[in-house]
Amino acid sequence: GLMTGLTCAIFVVGLIYVWKHEFVIGLLVGAAIFVSIFVATISGSFIPLLMHKMKIDPAVASGPFITTLNDVISVIIYLGLATVFISDL
Repeated sequence: GLMTGLTCAIFVVGLIYVWKHEFVIGLLVGAAIFVSIFVATISGSFIPLLMHKMKIDPAVASGPFITTLNDVISVIIYLGLATVFISDL
């Protein structure tokens, strides 16, 4: 997950810089993608283990739960980073 996030982030930063000549926006989107993929990797690994420990079938319950959690966390990460970066825009 770490390498995938880093690869996607570098690609997006370069793409936005070439396309729009906006390095700060590229950093914002790249950082959001990197952190979102990293958090999704962690939650996708630990939530099924936690559900198994709670005697809940991880195959049935974790899919919708992990997807929803990752979507919400990704939006929070993106908006949080945008708030931090807004002074540079």
